[in-house]
Amino acid sequence: AALTPSGASADSTELAGVAAVSSTDVWALGSSATSATAAPTTLTEHWNGSAWSIAKSPDASNAAALGGDQLTAVAAVSQADIWAVGYIGTPTVSRSAQGGGQETAVQTLTEHWNGTAWLVVNAPDVAARDGVEPWDVLTSIDAISTDDVWAAGVTEWPLTYGGGSFVAAQPLVEHWNGTYWAIVSVPD
Repeated sequence: AALTPSGASADSTELAGVAAVSSTDVWALGSSATSATAAPTTLTEHWNGSAWSIAKSPDASNAAALGGDQLTAVAAVSQADIWAVGYIGTPTVSRSAQGGGQETAVQTLTEHWNGTAWLVVNAPDVAARDGVEPWDVLTSIDAISTDDVWAAGVTEWPLTYGGGSFVAAQPLVEHWNGTYWAIVSVPD
């Protein structure tokens, strides 16, 4: 069972990804909040072979302004080289009679475990389209080596067409080359 951080309720704690380095080094991650309606914060839990513990993970500096942040997937290269991805913000679309639109921004979130601490690592977001910032959500990751890590997800834009509110989406793929994350073009 997942540990519930101090102040969080069980119905607002969610684990979304797991990666095992060994039978005594396993990471599970997701998000938690103080209530079902509160902004989520990152949650990382570690298994040392006999017990789970919560490891401090940072929240993005703009997480509070955008509605929280969440981790969705994790991959391990080694005990001191682990990557987690997710997003900052809360993807929602208003479906009002006025045609809808974007309620909040959503940006990529990448974090790295260096053997001692989790750190936020900057990853690019997709540029605005027609003046509208997209939602960039990373949902999966695979780590091949220290300089070859891949993350994937989706970029979505709220659209108004024919009096209705819709969401256009395209794949989002990013690559870590050992120095920085970059968006990789893939067929849509």
